[in-house]
Amino acid sequence: MKILANFSGLCYTGPGKTIGLCLRPWERSWSDVPEHLQSRQLALEALRVVLSLLWVVFSLPVVTLGGAAAALYDAVVHGFRRHESDYLYRFFTTFRAEWKHGILPTLLCGAVIGGLRFGCTRFTGSASGDAAVMLAAGLLVLLCIPAGAVCRVFPALSRFELETPALLGNSFRLALGHLPATFAMVLAAHGCVWLTAYLLFLPLLLLPALPALFCSLFIERVFKRYEQDDEPKE
Repeated sequence: MKILANFSGLCYTGPGKTIGLCLRPWERSWSDVPEHLQSRQLALEALRVVLSLLWVVFSLPVVTLGGAAAALYDAVVHGFRRHESDYLYRFFTTFRAEWKHGILPTLLCGAVIGGLRFGCTRFTGSASGDAAVMLAAGLLVLLCIPAGAVCRVFPALSRFELETPALLGNSFRLALGHLPATFAMVLAAHGCVWLTAYLLFLPLLLLPALPALFCSLFIERVFKRYEQDDEPKE
């Protein structure tokens, strides 16, 4: 296993695997890239668009947003990270299995996000000058923890069989116990929401799978630990 870093990007190469498009310094144009890497990159882009569109469609009833998010995360992990070809099957099966279980967490997470936004706007609006800036900065830091917990709820829903209190409680504890990852995930999610709001919802066709993949870089490390703990010992 080795990591190749160069002027154009970063890629991982392992036994029979190449993840990402790796342009070496002498491969400055798309035409110089080997055909198998071109095909791989185009397939990944098509996968990202298809999964993003599926997430948008299955989230339209709003209450199914949590089930769609769980299905998106599961399909992204198996399609991008594990290079499995049944990612569409996994999306539909995960959604069918989890959409009912995801309704209550969706409503609770929506209430949390709405309350955080209302509280931040109300408290910062009552202050002025430097006090408003300091208050806003402090609130943003504190609010990152519950927002980070929300980012972990639906990936956990896609992987573990947990009741809603345990699902929310474990997500909050993980967000609190892995603060750097929590801040990075919240910033990525906020950036996608900001782009969607200011670019007239066009990014919804492209973005949802991207933050799911980014968050999986942090979440999968923790999930592997719990999955290993659950394995029966010989």
